[in-house]
Parts: sequence; structure tokens; C-alpha cells
Amino acid sequence: CGCMERMPTTTRTDCTATSIVRLPISYYLQADGINDLSISINTQDFQLDHSDCVGIDGTTNDLDTYYQLLVQEGQVSQDQYDLMKDQYLVGEDEGCESVTTRYLERQWLNRADAVPIPNDVSERRVYAAAITGQQADTEGVGATTTTTGQNIGWTFQSVQCPKTFPPILSRCYLIINAETDRRLLVTDGDPVVGATDSVQLNDNQKWRLERTFCQDSTPDCYHLIPALLSQYRLAATTGGDGQAGFQVTMDSTANINWKIPNIDTLKYIDTTTPVRR
Repeated sequence: CGCMERMPTTTRTDCTATSIVRLPISYYLQADGINDLSISINTQDFQLDHSDCVGIDGTTNDLDTYYQLLVQEGQVSQDQYDLMKDQYLVGEDEGCESVTTRYLERQWLNRADAVPIPNDVSERRVYAAAITGQQADTEGVGATTTTTGQNIGWTFQSVQCPKTFPPILSRCYLIINAETDRRLLVTDGDPVVGATDSVQLNDNQKWRLERTFCQDSTPDCYHLIPALLSQYRLAATTGGDGQAGFQVTMDSTANINWKIPNIDTLKYIDTTTPVRR
């Protein structure tokens, strides 16, 4: 017995209805002696009875059909039923595998659909072209004003932050180009933004996200912060295509605010409204 949102995903489940039965109880008090005293008190006790739920069309012991009946009676909405079917009680036809995949994508523990990452002010989008031969990680990475092509689609995958971070602080992410599989990184030393398709996963490929205000004063933008360089923010100055002005910076007045579609699917970032200082 528990709340729906804490229920594991399953194809079907039983359903039990609970009813309260009132039981009358009488109490008597007697006293011996010349003047006998007799007092009676009538009260009610309660008993819980459990039985199979009766759902739509008289189907018993089935949570799905019982939920359908609640929708028909107006006790829950169709949207609530659809959510239950999408995430918790998925039925035999769809099964658990596809639902599990969707869940991991919603948490960005698995890579989901690719999204562009446009800068709020310059409107330049991050891109990473495919690496050929012995090209360095810093080549073919930059920002563009082009809205199609140019390898501008990115996916996010949740990973553990570097060990220097207390686990409670934040979740970190790999920012992976959907077409080239290159992961965004910041080089050591004088930091330069690059991307790699190496199979080796290093801490310099991990990023944190911090909510902030956009230029229109809505709190829907984010800072992209290298996990190893928490004082830096990813920036893209106004301009054309390429690496010029695409960098990490400690300048808080630079174009460091980014928009990320479907950001609300990220489970581990702090999505509370920021405070202006």
C-alpha cells in the first residue's frame, strides 16, 4: 500500500478497496450495596474491511479499470490517468522496457533527443564538427548563428561530479554532440573550450548547470560551468561563426547565459528561481 508516485513501473497490479465498518459496543458499570448503581454507555468502534476494487464494467481487482472508473466519476482527471499509464501502470502491450528507457531519458541518465544550446544574447549556438585524423580537441568547436546543420544538436548525460565535490552539492553532466559524439570539455592550464570523441572519460568533460536570469528578466537561462573550474562560465560574444569569442570566462558581464530546451527534464539541477543581487 502506498502513493501512486512511489509505485514501481509494472504492467498491471491488483487493487484493494478499504471500507470502515462501525461496531456498536456497550459498557456497564455495577456497584454492590444497598443502593446498586448501574451505568450503561453505548459507543461506536470501527473495523477496517478489505475487498477487491470494482472498476469500470464491473472488473474486479485491477487498478487500471478502477482508475478508469474514477475518471468516469470525475474523481480524477484524464491527464492524471494518462500520467499513470505513461509512467507506472504501462500495460502488457508497451511493457516495461520502453517506459524504463523514457524514464532514464527524462532524468538525463541516458541520452535523450538532441537540443540546440543558444546563447541568450548573441544567439550563437554551440557546435562541434567531426574530428578527422590527428585534429586537436580544440579544433572544430565553436558557436554559430546558423540554426540548422553545423552539428548544433546536443544531448546531456548525468554523471557523478569530480570527487572534490560533496555528493549533495550538485549533479554534473556530459554535454555530448548528437552527430559527432564529441563531449564538450575545457583544457588544462589556460582554459580553452574543446570537445573530444575519446573513449576515456575525464573530469574536465563534466559540467554543472546553474539557473539564472535571461535578458528579458525571466529566470529561464543557465550558466554552463566546468566542474573543475567553478569560477568560470561558458560564454559566446556577439559575432559570426567559429571559435572567436567562444570561451570560458570569469567576467560576469559577458554573454554567459544560455537557453536549453527541455531543461525541466533535468532531475538533479537546482531549478529554484534565482535571486537578483
